[in-house]
Amino acid sequence: KTTQLRKIVQDRFCREAPNFNWKWTAEPNELGAKLKAAGHPGGFVTRIKVDARTESHRAQKVEIETTEGRIVINGNDLRKIVG
Repeated sequence: KTTQLRKIVQDRFCREAPNFNWKWTAEPNELGAKLKAAGHPGGFVTRIKVDARTESHRAQKVEIETTEGRIVINGNDLRKIVG
């Protein structure tokens, strides 16, 4: 039997980092265009759902439905697409 020990440490420096939180706002067709340019189904985005999160609560797997199809994409890959 193994026991995992986990210690949570608060890091006040991360919260002060300029990219700790980020937000990107776009029209559904703008996101669709970025997805299409990256080789995914584009068109008008009709739905976005975070399917899984990492231990640090970042989006790990994101499901996106567009008028041209449905994709499931890694959260980091999506972040790179939107810039």
